[in-house]
Amino acid sequence: MKCKNCQVSIEESANFCPACGAKNVRSRITLKSIVSEFADRVLGWDNKYFVTIKDMIVRPKLMFDGYIGGVRKKYVNPITFFALGMTISIIIFNFFHNEYLELSSSAGPVSVTNTPTMPDDYMIDMDLTLEKRQELFHNENQTIEYMVKVQETILKYFQIYSFLLLPLYAFFSFLVYRKKYNYGEHLVINAYLQGLMFIVTPLFFIGSLYIWADLYTISFILVFLIYMYVFTKLFEHTFLKSILYLLKFIGIGLAFMIILVLLGFLIGMMITS
Repeated sequence: MKCKNCQVSIEESANFCPACGAKNVRSRITLKSIVSEFADRVLGWDNKYFVTIKDMIVRPKLMFDGYIGGVRKKYVNPITFFALGMTISIIIFNFFHNEYLELSSSAGPVSVTNTPTMPDDYMIDMDLTLEKRQELFHNENQTIEYMVKVQETILKYFQIYSFLLLPLYAFFSFLVYRKKYNYGEHLVINAYLQGLMFIVTPLFFIGSLYIWADLYTISFILVFLIYMYVFTKLFEHTFLKSILYLLKFIGIGLAFMIILVLLGFLIGMMITS
């Protein structure tokens, strides 16, 4: 008989194709088989997605070195893992659209859908004139509105930003930790890490809505700790050396952002002049 997937001749008794690895299916599709396959592949702990997450957290060096070295069948493809995590983030953040804008724009208790009234804090300092208090409050409102618009744009084009930033993160980590892995391998590592971040951050975001408001802020600290933990394991650094490398990574990122801002400012000046 022939494999139904790659058409290579296989033995009748073979359970899997020796050429492509596909399972030799002999039975017809039933409701029971659909439910069973879903439970095994999606909900089971031996599911590739869960195995990838588990090994990335429990034994990151073995997982990354294994995948880069050729252990590909055991884990989800890095770009697929990245895209799945990004999809989870998009669904959750869009479902809690207003709550996300409030937290991410640092608007605090101010609703993004309503115009706030002047708080009592502005009436306490009697040394300020009424005009000055109104000006300060107006400037604060403008800042909040600007941050909300920025976050709305990020949310709208979340997938584009994510795919554009991925090679950038890989480039930063390549500059910092370039002795062992090439750029393509850093791209794989960062795709997996970003995919994990896309899962962690929304979970902490939901927790901040129902459990503790500061959990969303803590998630960003956790992201840095996970990055430091993984790269510490990969390069077998001491804790102090890991801190120094992390600061170097952040420094390169900040320098790049400053350059982008300056370039944007110069281009804006050239256009308006």
